[in-house]
Amino acid sequence: MDHNTRIAEAIIELQSQDRPKYAETARRYNIDKSTLWRRFKGKTASNHDANSYSRQKLTSAQEEILIGHVNKLTDRGIPPTPQMLKNIAEEIAGTELGVNWVSRFRKRHHDRLSSLHFQNFFNLLREKIEKYNISPSNVYNFDEKGFQIGLSRSTNQDGNREFITLIAAICADYSYLPPALIYKGESKDFQDTWLEDFDHSSEVAFFATHI
Repeated sequence: MDHNTRIAEAIIELQSQDRPKYAETARRYNIDKSTLWRRFKGKTASNHDANSYSRQKLTSAQEEILIGHVNKLTDRGIPPTPQMLKNIAEEIAGTELGVNWVSRFRKRHHDRLSSLHFQNFFNLLREKIEKYNISPSNVYNFDEKGFQIGLSRSTNQDGNREFITLIAAICADYSYLPPALIYKGESKDFQDTWLEDFDHSSEVAFFATHI
């Protein structure tokens, strides 16, 4: 493994750490700690000779290394952004790449990179469902929506409308949980008007907040 590839792998490892451990990572990849720090912070470019590398794109072997790095990061739950991908590729290549390089790279390898993080998520989900025998009724998708009471699209907002948040959860078997409503109010300030339109026998939760 050449020097630039070691630096690229070290940078990938630093990006996956909660707090970068420069000294420890530099020792693991047999590179200078200060060099690693400068490269990670983007302070310096590669030391490759400009005449031989200034126009060089990644070779097939280097692109295979990059694909492996992308997959490794994705497996850890941190699929690289386009800028991260470009930074890693430049470390491997030892030179700057064009503004369109990332899009061309992704197009060339769309069958190996496209939606990797989504596929890995569903693979992990299926694995856990099978491992723990989770029924569809216990698999939920939930979301929240905030809106102002009595405000339509055709009316102007006066800033005095009451704002509430609805939280809804739907199960994989198409059943659903009773919705939860979050009202704006001071602590322990519970208003009777919050209960007017609800069936008291159903499972409905109300929250008072400091919003």
